[in-house]
Amino acid sequence: MESEKQLPDTIHKSPEVYFHTVLDTLRKITGVDLSQDDESLLLIEAGKACIVSGNWNKALEIFQRAFKLTSSEETKAEALKQMGHIKSKLCEWKEAYDFYRSSLEIYENSGNLSESGNIYNNLGFNHFEKGEMSKAKGYFYKALDIANEYNDAILMADTHSNLGIISNSQGKLDETIQYYQKSIDSYKKAGDTHGLAQTYHNLGMTYAKKEEWKLAGECYQKSMDLCMDIGDNDLLSIIYINRSQLSLNLYDPSIAKVYCDKAFKIFQSTENKMGIAEVHKTYGMIYTQMKDWNSAEESFEKGLDICKKYDNLLTEAEIFFEKGMMNLERGDKMKALDYLRQAMESYKNLELDEEVSRIESKIQKVTSYYK
Repeated sequence: MESEKQLPDTIHKSPEVYFHTVLDTLRKITGVDLSQDDESLLLIEAGKACIVSGNWNKALEIFQRAFKLTSSEETKAEALKQMGHIKSKLCEWKEAYDFYRSSLEIYENSGNLSESGNIYNNLGFNHFEKGEMSKAKGYFYKALDIANEYNDAILMADTHSNLGIISNSQGKLDETIQYYQKSIDSYKKAGDTHGLAQTYHNLGMTYAKKEEWKLAGECYQKSMDLCMDIGDNDLLSIIYINRSQLSLNLYDPSIAKVYCDKAFKIFQSTENKMGIAEVHKTYGMIYTQMKDWNSAEESFEKGLDICKKYDNLLTEAEIFFEKGMMNLERGDKMKALDYLRQAMESYKNLELDEEVSRIESKIQKVTSYYK
């Protein structure tokens, strides 16, 4: 396993303390108190630092305080957007949608189309997480129209990355890589480290799907190094999950479990429900490779329970497929076919035709082999 950098000792470890320290320092230097609007801007930055470190509940409190404190419509809109982001992470979809729409209304009224485009991307990603691909693409194309009209490089990079995620889920891997390469070029020019880290991670997932393991590992490492530099625990936890699954593809379940344990620790601390579901799915895959059928079954069921509770149809479909493969591995053909058919129906509902075709082919092979 590669050696890992330690997270830098920055504001990401204690953003609230940092905020109060900066506020006190400014008061001493200037001899006056900041205005409520200026204080709310500092609160926004402290809240963003909390998000990066994974302290979502504290971030939510800070953004609520900033919203109440400021008289600036732009600051209110930013606070609402950030609260929507947190609610989305917590799988509280309706509240996330309401926060985003309220923020969008302010930005549109003020003519801030760049931020309107960002909200469209956020709304689109909400629908993607729920498996509503057509709605997601509709919002992403709205964001792309704004990016093209106003030559907004960062918005264009964000949107290309999101469209790449859609293409990846639909199995259009060459198209996906093109989207991600466009995003990487734009993020590099703009010096956007977080966007670059996210897109290298996404590109790694695509190479993994193409079974190009070396390229996948290189992309994950680049993303992980950038996350360590900026202290982004949220993205780091997702990378750990994908490093775990990459290790499984290289038939190293012990290393896979190490990465999965790291991800689980972060997801638990941030109460990331979808991340925890993904961890249980991955544990199920690890135990399947170890032929520990009872532990695999238990892990898959934990993941399914979360998916059903929070309407995560995509991960639910993936777990059905993995349960099918587990039962096939242990020699239970009937259960295997049952779960594979459930996975196929779920992918049909998600309109992911490539996945449907892949599973249909698998079902035909299983049926033919066991005749």
